Amino acid sequence: MPVKPHGCEKPGHPGVEPMEFIRIDPRSIPPDMELTFPGGKLHGVTVTEAQINYIGSLTLDADIMEEAGLLPLEFVHIWSKTAPARLSTYLLPGTRGSGLCCANGGAAQFFQVGDEAIVTSERRITLANLVSFKTKILTFHHGPKEGRQGYNRIAEIMSYELEKTEAGFSFKLTTLEKRPL
Repeated sequence: MPVKPHGCEKPGHPGVEPMEFIRIDPRSIPPDMELTFPGGKLHGVTVTEAQINYIGSLTLDADIMEEAGLLPLEFVHIWSKTAPARLSTYLLPGTRGSGLCCANGGAAQFFQVGDEAIVTSERRITLANLVSFKTKILTFHHGPKEGRQGYNRIAEIMSYELEKTEAGFSFKLTTLEKRPL
């Protein structure tokens, strides 16, 4: 289901329709130039645990990792929606179906239980290999389930889509699935 283009004038999450082309001639970019795009993205995932005495990393429910296309040991950026914190670390798979999002080691200094975060990986692609590119984005229902604070249940699965054409680049955000609470 298409949604309207993002705009700062509207609070909350907009819907989606294909946006105008970005009129940058692809021939103006060297074909061997490596471009960095967001890989899988978790928007508003809630930190459910913080383990300061662990070696490091971010442990996520393996089901959530799979749904977003995130790999074990993949480096990710984590941005807090609650506090002024940003960091990079790697992912470890946690118990399936647990809703786990555990900040380990140094990350536990910046993220507390109950904080909302944005987690995204990076994909590097040369312009020559870029025909179309898709990123999966997951949003989450919040609140306790079975006594756990901030249990992460997927609310919506979306996709950023970038396509290269001779005229430029097209971008759209598409809602793929909405899941009930």
